[in-house]
Amino acid sequence: MRFRLTAACLVAAVALIPIRSGIAQPLADPSTTAIDGTGDEAAIRAALSSYNAALNGGKTEAVLPLYTPDGIFMAPYTPSFVGQAAVRQAYDAVFKELKFDVRFDIVEVVSMAPTWAFVRTNSAGSTLHHSTGKTTREANQELFILQKGDDGRWRIARYSFSPTNPPAP
Repeated sequence: MRFRLTAACLVAAVALIPIRSGIAQPLADPSTTAIDGTGDEAAIRAALSSYNAALNGGKTEAVLPLYTPDGIFMAPYTPSFVGQAAVRQAYDAVFKELKFDVRFDIVEVVSMAPTWAFVRTNSAGSTLHHSTGKTTREANQELFILQKGDDGRWRIARYSFSPTNPPAP
């Protein structure tokens, strides 16, 4: 537990290091130079766009390749889903119940290391609940931690979100 807290504090501290240090580099403007000059920011944005499309498409098979093999999905009110098998099980359950029509807006892209970045987003839209047939409004804030693989692709290593709209009465 102490190790996890220390690691979380280190990640947060790295994110606050001034740009001049060359470690943490906020990249909020899509017209800026890529993280390392090789198109990483564009690739990160494309990975998030692919995730947005996969979520709206409701297909687990479209979501899984966007995660690292040891990826972790952290949804509210549930334990973390760790690794491909658990992530598959979670998305199968999500898509069985929900049909999304949401849009992600990237608020922040930050490089933490040459192969690690985080992305903060906000999303909004609607969700159809298959069990009730009702559609509800949806709004969330998300934090994605991405890892660049040996193949040069950015994938989701950790994903957590929380609702920003109040629950229905």
